[in-house]
This record gives sequence, structure tokens and C-alpha cells, in this order.
Amino acid sequence: MQREERELNVPRLFAVERGRRVIQGLTAPKSPPSESPAGGTDRSPRFIFAGDASPVLRVPWASPTLHAVIVFAIAFLIRLLFLAEMAPHPLLDINLVRGTDMEHYIQWGRRIAEGDWLGRGEGAFYQAPGFPYFLGLMFSVFGPALLPVMVAQVVLGSLSAVLVYWIGRLLFTPAIGLVAGLMAATYSLLVFFGVILHSTTLEVFLTCLALLTLVQASRRGGGWWLWAGGTMALAALVRPNFLVVPPFVIAAILLRGRGQPARSLVKAAGLFLAGFVLVIAPVTVRNLVIGKAFVILSSSGPETFRIANSYDSPPLNFRYPTLPQMPLTSWAFWRHQIVKGILFWWGFEVPQNVNYYLFRTMSRVLQWPLVAYWVMVPLAAVGLVAARDRWREMLPVLLFGLGYYLSVVAFHIVGRFRLPLVPLLLPFAAYAVALAWRVARDRQWVRMAPGVMGVLTLMLLVRPWGFPLIYPVDHANYGYILANRGDLADALRELDFAVSGLPEHPNLNYDMGRMLIILNRPVEALTRFEREMQISPRNPEVFRRAGLVAARRVGDPARAVRYLEQYLGLAPDGPRAEEGRGELAAIRARGGAGR
Repeated sequence: MQREERELNVPRLFAVERGRRVIQGLTAPKSPPSESPAGGTDRSPRFIFAGDASPVLRVPWASPTLHAVIVFAIAFLIRLLFLAEMAPHPLLDINLVRGTDMEHYIQWGRRIAEGDWLGRGEGAFYQAPGFPYFLGLMFSVFGPALLPVMVAQVVLGSLSAVLVYWIGRLLFTPAIGLVAGLMAATYSLLVFFGVILHSTTLEVFLTCLALLTLVQASRRGGGWWLWAGGTMALAALVRPNFLVVPPFVIAAILLRGRGQPARSLVKAAGLFLAGFVLVIAPVTVRNLVIGKAFVILSSSGPETFRIANSYDSPPLNFRYPTLPQMPLTSWAFWRHQIVKGILFWWGFEVPQNVNYYLFRTMSRVLQWPLVAYWVMVPLAAVGLVAARDRWREMLPVLLFGLGYYLSVVAFHIVGRFRLPLVPLLLPFAAYAVALAWRVARDRQWVRMAPGVMGVLTLMLLVRPWGFPLIYPVDHANYGYILANRGDLADALRELDFAVSGLPEHPNLNYDMGRMLIILNRPVEALTRFEREMQISPRNPEVFRRAGLVAARRVGDPARAVRYLEQYLGLAPDGPRAEEGRGELAAIRARGGAGR
């Protein structure tokens, strides 16, 4: 029994000559628009914001390479410090908790590394395969250890910040790009997911790559549209929401190109679509040939949509519903989407599998004043409004963002699902910062006040206030992690937090009872088992363990007989039924209670 009890395992700058002084009120040149093979007019893309709202933000050392190195170095240092801080911490074992996406991805990646590259016998992919194949490649090169994967994610996260710098530089100016890159380097949730073996870090990196190629395609046209489609498909292999985005980008090509020859528009849209299809097609063919089902990427979409849009589906996160799915034509369905669409912009980082706020209580790095969603969103809103004069030029990236936003709203609002939109929002947030700098530099306080008040008001509205940020289930997961590491006293403390918030949750009291037995606290263990009986009266194991504890540890034969008889009534042919009968016979032979 002692051995059994220990087996817990529960669960550009503006386009002027270098050195020329940029004067306030610079306007775009009155040159005729040039035709672009992308299907649209390129209205002098280097002159980004016409009118007196153009921000003047200068930075020294204007070398793009140096800027990129600075951004990378800061991002890498923060992420590396966070990894070094968390590597020995028990909480990082959350990556291995059974039933989480991380544990599923790791097991899938190890099967790939062992040679099962096509997933034979598994049917169509249920989840997006991009991240497991990334893990499989990492395990094939570095072995099954998890630390090399985390180091690789630190590098990818740092490169994502560099890509955000280039996106901001191409959309606006080098200075704004630098601010955007630094914001990405210090963005709290991007730092956090560097140590979580989920697809999030890879999603954001591929999203940045897709956005950068899309910006280049919008500026240069031609073959860049093929690359834009291909990189977006790579992002879809990791985050299937991007399957929804291509129609939005194609619509942007057509709208932006009004007045241009239809042939050039069709060519641009065709190249984009071809790039997308060419990358996705191998997965579709694999699902058809090996999985025996026509599934474009993964088959979980319809089920996930049902879970997210049933009559009892919550607008945040998810739980498995008991009521039917809301009809698409019903007011209830569209009201649900409106609520989710609003909550998407709320600053609360809704957890799923892992809780950022729990990690923050145990990490000094995450307690630094890093950039948060509730800070970035109001700044990005101001930047988007200030950039409205250039909406046509930026239409592809704007509709890219709209498509992704709607795809998330249609399913679940979870903190990590919003992160692929952050690389698009950060350059606009950086533009708002540059605009504020110019107004403050010119001491235009009256003009500055409404904007500052607006941003502060939005921050107050979207910042999460006054409710617990850590859920009982997070305490439960951490408790099991501690238990499996042998720290049963701290494990009991965490599980007690969980029970106080989830008093009717099955197995929590049962598992606490098992830990209390190991700690030689049988009376408390029996009390926990008896609480579990009320929650799970059809679980025979609770009665068996309670009976054995009552007989062998507490010395209460009457309760021992009662519980063992209930166990045998529930599982007369169970794997430990003979042990139960033997214990009953021994109690009676000693003159204990019973027949």
C-alpha cells in the first residue's frame, strides 16, 4: 500500500535627405499615383502621415542593423533571465501535467522524433500540426530534453521583436519601428510564453513573418504576394484561425486597387492564394491519404465552435456545454459574438492550460514594469485613429488584423489567442507614443490633454480590476506538481486553496487524503475521503481506501466494515476486491464490527 500511495502522478523616417530638418506640417507630395502590380495605388509610401499630425521622433545611430541588434539583445536578455529564473522552479512542470495541450504536444513531438513523421494510424490531424513538428525536429536534433526547446523559443521570441521593428519601420519610420520593437521585446505575455511549450511563441514569430511579407507585398507587389501567402499559411499550420484570413487580404487587394487593370489585381490575388495553398496542400493531402478524411488542416474546428457557441457557453475561455449550439440566425448567437467582440479588448489575460498571473507571483522578471495588453490597446487605438489618412495604403494589413480578430471572436476569448494580433497593434501603439512625444516637445499642452485623457480613460476601462486573477484549478495543478516532486505539505496547501474554490470538484479531496496518508495523518485523511464520498458516491476506490485507513490507521473497525462493504457493493469484481474481502474477514476475526 505504501508503494501504491506514492504513485500520485495525478493529473523611413520621412523620405527626405539625411540630415535635412523635418519641418512641422510636412505634407505628402502631389505626385501622381503609381500603378502597382499588387493592384492598388502606391501613394508615396515613404511619406507616411500627411498633415500636421506627422510625429517627429529622432533616434541616434540610425543604422537599421544596429537598431535590430539592440531590439534583439534586450528581448533576448529579458527572456533568458526569465528562463534562468523559472528553469529550476516546480511550476515549470506545468508543461508535463497530463491533459494539458503542452503535454499532448510534447508526446506528439516525441512520436515524430521517433520516426512517425506522417502520423500513421492517427486519422486526420485533430489539432494544428505545426508546433508538434517543430518539437519533433527539436527532439530529433537535441534529444528529448525540454530545455533546448525553451532556449529555441527564447530565440524565436527575440527574433519576433526584431520583425516587429521592421514592420513598424516599413509602415512608419525607423524611430517608430524602434519603439515598436522595444515594446515587443518587453511585452509581458510574449516573455511569459517563452518557457511554456505551447504553440504561442511559434505562432507569434510566424505571424510577424507573415505581416512583414504582407507589408513588402503591399509596397512592392509582384512575387512578394506569393511569399505573403506562403508565410500566412505557415502561421495557419500553427494557429488554424489564419485559414479565415486570406479572403480578407484578397478583398484588400481588390479594394486598394480600384481603378487599376483587373489583370494586375487578379494576378496579385492569385499569387497570394497560390502561396497559401501550396503550403497548406501537403497537410490536406496527408489527411486525405492517411487520415481517410478531407480535412484542410485540423478537424477540431466544428467541435470547438460548438463548445464556444452553445447556449451555456461562457464568453471568456470555455467549458464543455450541456445545452445545444445556438443557431447562426438567432439573436442569442449574435449577442454572444458582440459580447465576445468587446471582451477581446479587455486587459485580463484569460488563462487556458497555464495562468500568467500565477507565474507572476513567483517571478521577479514578470513583476518588472513590462508592457501589458491593457497599456498597448489604448495606445494602438489612438495610433489607428491618427493613421486614418493612410487607410488605403495599409488596407492589406488592416484587413489581415480584422480577419484574425473575427476568427478569434467566433471561437474562444483566451489571452494567448490574442497574441498573434499584437505584432500588428504595436507599431500603431508606437506611433501614438511618437505623436505624444512631438506634441509634448512643442509644448502644445492644450492639444495634448484630450489625447492623454482619452488614453488614460481607456486604460482604466480595459485594465482588470478587483477580482481574483488566479483560479482554483491553477492551485490544483500546482498542487499536483508539488506532490509529484515529493513536496506534499506545500501540495496540500495548494489543493486546499483549490477545494475552497471548487468544493464539489471530484478527486481533490480523494487525492488530498492519499497525501495525508503518506504524511502519517490518517484521521485527516479519513475526513477527506468521507468528503469525497459525498461528491463521488459511485467511486469505489474512495470507499476502499477509507475502509483500509479506518481499519489499519485509525482503529475504527465499524467504519472500516461499513466502507469496505460499500466498496464491494460498487465493485464486487474489481481488481482489489479480494483484498477488500480479506480485510473484512480479518476485522471480523479480531472481533470487529459486522456480521
